[in-house]
Amino acid sequence: MLTIDQKIAQKEHELSLLKSQKSELKTEQKVVIGGMFLSLSKDNPAMAQMVLDNLRKHIISNDDVGRIKPLLDELQALANNPTRNKDFSIFNEFINKPGNSI
Repeated sequence: MLTIDQKIAQKEHELSLLKSQKSELKTEQKVVIGGMFLSLSKDNPAMAQMVLDNLRKHIISNDDVGRIKPLLDELQALANNPTRNKDFSIFNEFINKPGNSI
């Protein structure tokens, strides 16, 4: 039979595993959403510019900027490509409205 301390340790371990699973799920969700925005950016210069602007605004750590530098360059090239232009004005209006964010 387990002691009280052993039961507490067991429950703390179970809690730790659940917290880890929750964190993994959040990371997976961020990857999926980020992938969606990158995919949309490849077909639309306006979207590429919006994603690029938001990355530049919110990614401020030098280490993080260094990690995504090739992506920033790719998005800049996509944003400068006028041959692919779909209208994302409604989406951009939503994003730029005070209180709305991604």
